[in-house]
Amino acid sequence: MKRAVRIFFHGAAAISGVLLLLAIGFWGASYGATYSVTMDRYRSIRILTVSRGEVGGFWLTDPGVSAAVAWSGVEWRWKKNPPFNLPLQRGLPYSTGRSPVAGFLFYRIAQAGLTGASFLLPVSFLVALFAPLPLVDVLLIRRRRRRRRRLAAGMCVRCGYDLRATPQKCPECGDVPAAQAAGPPRGREGDGWNANV
Repeated sequence: MKRAVRIFFHGAAAISGVLLLLAIGFWGASYGATYSVTMDRYRSIRILTVSRGEVGGFWLTDPGVSAAVAWSGVEWRWKKNPPFNLPLQRGLPYSTGRSPVAGFLFYRIAQAGLTGASFLLPVSFLVALFAPLPLVDVLLIRRRRRRRRRLAAGMCVRCGYDLRATPQKCPECGDVPAAQAAGPPRGREGDGWNANV
């Protein structure tokens, strides 16, 4: 069970790390250009835009259209334009007259039988969202490797003190090695321990 949890955690950290790198890449690139991906299908549209450190998303769809019909003619478009401020750009669904709060904006849309929503958020939020998991994973891997190195070298796992002269207890931090913490072996003659106790 422990191994399965560890594998799952490493996998989640790897995925989060890839998303982190993509977010950092788009964060830097968004100050030089605006990148937009648009998906058009029957009575439905979805747009994702990155510009000047902001991510904007917009979708509008007809809930009465069946999935088979809606996905029958899907068209994808990729555009690169000069950078602009998403909330202030007229003609875009993000320009609602509302001011983002700390860079965040979300509102629902319902018009002419269509429903959808639009949002804005800073790319720095995505970076902060994806960063903790890979960072914790790297720290745990380093800690595990340091522990193995210290055990192999006969050092205290906690503080790194040389325990070859005092293997029972670390004189520096008082830590008891794992082998000693489990208790002394029982039933050996001449060491004062009795197997029947």
